Amino acid sequence: MPTGDAARVAQIAVFGDKYQEFQIGEISVITDETEINIAPLDEPVAFINDAIAFTGQAEAGAATLRYSWDFDGDKKEDRVGQTVQQTWRKPGTYAVTLTVTDQDNIKKPASVSVSVNVAE
Repeated sequence: MPTGDAARVAQIAVFGDKYQEFQIGEISVITDETEINIAPLDEPVAFINDAIAFTGQAEAGAATLRYSWDFDGDKKEDRVGQTVQQTWRKPGTYAVTLTVTDQDNIKKPASVSVSVNVAE
């Protein structure tokens, strides 16, 4: 039986038809307690109306990760994906924040930020 805060089994299913034979041996539950670690973001050179690519790099053991980007500092998700593009229409300094979560929402999210100076 799973134990610990991060352990859960949502479903185990076996499918087949009447002509197939299944043999099920030992089933074990692996608890992955690895924290999400994000590499620092590069500080790009940016100009108005240029598409700037951002790529996040994170590790979290066996978890499938979700990359969420905030490009205007309002703490709301603007883009999703490991690699995304952003274009600014006005010069200024913008806080770019990457938040990484695991798709099962078991691990504590991690975030990293960088300031981007957008010139004319």
